[in-house]
Amino acid sequence: MEKIFDIISKNYDSYTKGQQIIAGYIMENYDESAFMTLEQLASSAGVSTTSVIRFSRELGYDGYTSMQKALRLDLRNKAAIPADSINNSPIPDDSLLHQVIFNDINNIEQTFKYMDPHSIAEASDIIASARELYILGLRRSYSLSVYAFSRLSQVRRGVRLIGTPGLNYPEEISSIESGDACLAFLFPRYSHTTISLLDFMRNLGMKTIVVTSMNHIAIDRYADIILPCETRCFLEKTSYAAPMSLVNYLTALYINNNHDSSHEMLEKAESIYATGSFVGL
Repeated sequence: MEKIFDIISKNYDSYTKGQQIIAGYIMENYDESAFMTLEQLASSAGVSTTSVIRFSRELGYDGYTSMQKALRLDLRNKAAIPADSINNSPIPDDSLLHQVIFNDINNIEQTFKYMDPHSIAEASDIIASARELYILGLRRSYSLSVYAFSRLSQVRRGVRLIGTPGLNYPEEISSIESGDACLAFLFPRYSHTTISLLDFMRNLGMKTIVVTSMNHIAIDRYADIILPCETRCFLEKTSYAAPMSLVNYLTALYINNNHDSSHEMLEKAESIYATGSFVGL
């Protein structure tokens, strides 16, 4: 039978909202889902056990037990395949280009289609009004945090990148205050360090904005604002096209709503470039 991951990816858009929640949880927690009881998976996904059973039948299985067996079989087969032979039939370059770009476009469209306008507006206000804005993202999310820092620090004063785990280097976060805010990137598998830092910040009265996956129930309590993004992958790697597009939008919102101060920052940067600090300018 076709792999569960492939079945879900192919039919995701046709599922009901409740089914998409279950599908998203399984896709983002594939290894763990294979060994959860029915009650554990339902609780983690935030749905009823009946909904999980119905979803397993939607996939073509007799019930939850047979779906779980298929999940475990997929994991065993995956573990048995050498890393260099995962794709024995290479996709032609022109077809691969089309499929990868189409996947990214679809992720961006789905992200903004279901984005709550109120959440975006509130996140924009927090970014603008915070005394200091901390950018946080560890492990695979670190690249997103660096990108967000590079964009927002060009137009806003007081943007700080937590470049190393703050629990190991407390100097990076020792000056935070209740009037500060944090823009964090947190995708499965969730970093315990990131969660600990967010919990610490919220206890100090800081506002926290978390950019995360579409199925975010497990981390809701660590954020004031959740900005969910679609990150469905093509082949083996998660796509971060949607979170990057969201960062671009948040930056554009800041410039649009803080025109004078942001352009002053940009002009100062240009004056530094003009000193000849960069080759070719």
